[in-house]
Amino acid sequence: MAQTAARQRVPASDGVVTLSSYLHPERIAAPLEQALEPLVGMRIERKGSMRWLVVEQQTAQQLWPQIRQFWQEQGFSLTLDSPEQGLMETDWKETYAKIDQGMIRNTLAKALPSAYVTGERNRYRVRLEPRPQGGTHILLNQQGMHEVLIGRNKETSEWQNTPNDPVLEAEYLQRLMYALGPNKSKQAVAAQNPSASAAQPSAAAPASLSQIDFAEPFERVWLYVGYALERSNFTLETSNRAQGIYTVRYVESAALNAPQSGFWSQVFHGKKEKVAKQYKLRVRAMTQTTTNVAVVNEDGEVDVSPAAQRILALLADQLH
Repeated sequence: MAQTAARQRVPASDGVVTLSSYLHPERIAAPLEQALEPLVGMRIERKGSMRWLVVEQQTAQQLWPQIRQFWQEQGFSLTLDSPEQGLMETDWKETYAKIDQGMIRNTLAKALPSAYVTGERNRYRVRLEPRPQGGTHILLNQQGMHEVLIGRNKETSEWQNTPNDPVLEAEYLQRLMYALGPNKSKQAVAAQNPSASAAQPSAAAPASLSQIDFAEPFERVWLYVGYALERSNFTLETSNRAQGIYTVRYVESAALNAPQSGFWSQVFHGKKEKVAKQYKLRVRAMTQTTTNVAVVNEDGEVDVSPAAQRILALLADQLH
């Protein structure tokens, strides 16, 4: 008996952010100290909390050395520098904030910076996609971790993942835009306050979601899905725009949260590894203005398994 694939429809959006709206008090990013001049041939577009940079007249090959130089100027080293894949990833950059403690601890913190200090780490991943009409789309994603003190006396610490921060993404995307501009802006950009993050709320996806229909063209939806995959608990392995296929690996939350087996069980039966399974997401143009997204199997048929539905539910949360 054929299963009817449940669908969620995402309304159309013009998705364009002009400089004037970007500097408007309702924006997510913190205010700039001074108004910046608009740049010809470049603009930031958005959907919800997702933003990307549109460069109309330069190819990825032309932009690559400039983007590499930008990260160096920002104090980052690159751990991934692959023009062939269109992927660039920075190393982790740490910042520290002193905890409000007594005089003795504050004194120790100055002498031993790692003793009573909590830290944050951020790194950034950039993906360049060619535009069908020429030019390049630049997508920028942030990943963060924060240091948590543990132990009875808080004598040790561990790093834990933090949610994606749209404020930092907007900040660095704007810095990058002006770094790539024809007349490179020398104006200082106001520092963002991470606590001011205010990502747009995500609508809950139906539990039986098996496909998502967009009232938007393929070009935009392809970007949306790639952006959402970068933000979620996926490892993006390959992308084939011509076929409209993203290949990802995904570890289900049940496996991530499963309790560890006991010591003797691990000794005699071995430690069970959390294996990430491979999935294919298909982005297909239905008409010039509508696009369908689904998880498909090796035969190209829509996958309606619980795992596939959870994958699309995660994407739907990011895409609203």
